[in-house]
Amino acid sequence: SKILLDLDTDELVGAMKNEGKEINLLDLGAKNIIENKDKMIKMIAYGIVNSEKEPSKRLIKFLNENLTAKEGLKLMTVIVQQMDVNPFLASLVSIKGMNLLQTKKATTPGE
Repeated sequence: SKILLDLDTDELVGAMKNEGKEINLLDLGAKNIIENKDKMIKMIAYGIVNSEKEPSKRLIKFLNENLTAKEGLKLMTVIVQQMDVNPFLASLVSIKGMNLLQTKKATTPGE
């Protein structure tokens, strides 16, 4: 979950809102894949290991050097389906959209 929260999706979110600007989603998608490649590989490695312990550096290196984009997408799809993480991912998207640093000051009656 920490890796997912670290993904920089602001540019993609802005593109989806498309505030009257012409946007090349293919270029934007490719740019985000390149920027987040290491994080995606680490998520795939966690899915393969499927335990709380860190995946080995050898596994991460192997995936980084041998995995194509198409294979990575297929693996991520299988991992998401097998782990049934859709509700969890949806909650992360909701949390990421919130500003967790701002808090409302609680008021008590009589103030």
